[in-house]
Amino acid sequence: MNNTSHNQSGQMIPRYVVISILTFLTIAPQYALNVSFILNQSVIQNNFQVGTYALSVPSLLSNLGFALGVPLGPALSRHFGLRRSYLTLVLLFTIGALISGISGSFWTFAIGRIIEGLSAGCLFLIILPISLMAFPNHVRNWFLLLAIGGLFGATAFGTVFGTLSMNADIWRLMYLLFGVPALICYFIGSRILPKEHIKEHHQPFDWAGFLLFLGCCVFLIPPLANVEEWGMHAPIVWPFLILSMLFFIAFIAVELVIEHPIVHYRSLHEPKQLFGTAMAWSSHIALIGTLIGTAGMIQNVIGAKPHALLMFAISFLIGVLIAGFLSAQIYDYVGAGILGMIGSVLIIAITLSWHHIQPDISLGRFDLEGSVLGACTGVVLVAGALGTAMAGDIHEARLRSISLHTVRNLIGAIATPVFAWLIYTEATVNFERMRLSASMSNPYFASKFEQAVQLLMGQGVSQQKAQELVLATVAQTTKANAVLHAYQHLFVVLTWVGGIMLIMSIGMTATGKGRRLVQKAAPPSSHHLEKVK
Repeated sequence: MNNTSHNQSGQMIPRYVVISILTFLTIAPQYALNVSFILNQSVIQNNFQVGTYALSVPSLLSNLGFALGVPLGPALSRHFGLRRSYLTLVLLFTIGALISGISGSFWTFAIGRIIEGLSAGCLFLIILPISLMAFPNHVRNWFLLLAIGGLFGATAFGTVFGTLSMNADIWRLMYLLFGVPALICYFIGSRILPKEHIKEHHQPFDWAGFLLFLGCCVFLIPPLANVEEWGMHAPIVWPFLILSMLFFIAFIAVELVIEHPIVHYRSLHEPKQLFGTAMAWSSHIALIGTLIGTAGMIQNVIGAKPHALLMFAISFLIGVLIAGFLSAQIYDYVGAGILGMIGSVLIIAITLSWHHIQPDISLGRFDLEGSVLGACTGVVLVAGALGTAMAGDIHEARLRSISLHTVRNLIGAIATPVFAWLIYTEATVNFERMRLSASMSNPYFASKFEQAVQLLMGQGVSQQKAQELVLATVAQTTKANAVLHAYQHLFVVLTWVGGIMLIMSIGMTATGKGRRLVQKAAPPSSHHLEKVK
């Protein structure tokens, strides 16, 4: 491909700018749809008239489909060519978005979400390496602005669209709109991606590894779809978790010995690569917890109006853009480890302060701290992933990325329902404990209850009505406090995850700064100097 592209007015557009736009439009819609689903889930639930827990299934299937597609995408590109694979997959994503948008039943909607997740997962490591290599050496550091500000900024758009569709039945339109970027990608890709001569397959497809990984994902569906409702000890949960774990262990065992695996775990063997991988995995868990925690606090605890979510989305977008800009400036000077340490320390500081967060926290402060928390999590994730890819033989960078991102997205698919189960369980336990303490057998509660009743009666309310009002207030307050403590517990968990991120970042730093994004120009050779003379 040429280094520049022409637009209709004849102006020259750098190729890396065009590829960056293509990358954003390829990956961002899936990110945005996942976040919007957290917010408008109740609206879709009412539309299909299904239970609360049933609607977690489409999201789960989409996330598992994405994880399955991550290693599949490069394999498809290798066998069928970059251009053919890319153009087919973006059309497939459009079809998935169309099915989701016009679905008349719950299962049709779930099928659309599976198609979206699988196609987006396949596209992830098809387009991302192309994007990095498209940046010329002297501006390659700006890839970090795309990765952090662009791709993680897509979650802010998801918050915006999710909020807009919370109180109106426009969620279908949202899915149809997010299918449009894929059509734009098809148009741009058909113009700039080179036509290739497909050679004979030089290596067989790893069917054994693929089927084992597919089995791992399939057996994860029953436990993760039911864990929030039934708990970890239910027969529909733990046996399937064990089966899935056995499939995953067999998958890794096969991939370590097969000649041409679909996921090259053998490429992750140096300490720097292992530290960077752990940074990316742990920060992905933290990112999911952050998104669930911040959205839940605004909706269920602070009780702010929808416009507060929009303000948070704007703050988050500004935060990740600033983080991406700063990371692009200092990555080559400090390395992935130091960058991860900075982000991890800020994450720990904010989550520590949120251990005792209260509903009366100012929205301005919450938006600021939440945007810093999300942005820093993205910084650690990208620093770990990039540091891993560029550590060791550069020709195996893509192999390391496949290994890292396959497990990272599988962990992400697991973490979402597990966090939901954690919050639900903690809220239930807290509510029961508080309800038992709010008993007439408790002298302190009985005294306060009687004082509140007498106060209302003094205002002209009958005794029976006053007792009913006080009991309703107590029940509402107890429920709110139970949910608040559940989110506080979530932030405690995120502090521990931040500690893991910090330890891994220190390990990454101890192994050296690593390869620069912008390579220094080699000094002129003596032969060249003689020629100049």
